[in-house]
Amino acid sequence: MSDTGYVYATAATIVCYFLLRLARKSFDPFEPVWMFLTGYVHLYVVQPLSVREWALTIRGLDVVTLADQRAFWALWWFLFIYHLAPGKPLARLAPPSPPGPRPPSSACPAPPARGPAARRSRWDS
Repeated sequence: MSDTGYVYATAATIVCYFLLRLARKSFDPFEPVWMFLTGYVHLYVVQPLSVREWALTIRGLDVVTLADQRAFWALWWFLFIYHLAPGKPLARLAPPSPPGPRPPSSACPAPPARGPAARRSRWDS
């Protein structure tokens, strides 16, 4: 496969995964996998296509192709582990959150602002 073939295969995998989730009506935009895939597209699809010529002159064809190949198979490995069967049954076995009021998010208050951060902006009244 050519050096850009793995990049396009990675993009096609993500697009097919998205379309599959839409077709199965199981698409949830707040699912953590979408945040991961958004970053993955930028790092392993957009960036390799944008700086391909530079990477070829600096690293050479073999290293660039190997990096793209590893990114492609790492994506498949991630999706396999993400959809591994024990995940949902184990999540059901987890105890529910305790009832009642939640504790404060921080035990100590934030220190007062000093310097430029303490000055009021011109929009404050």
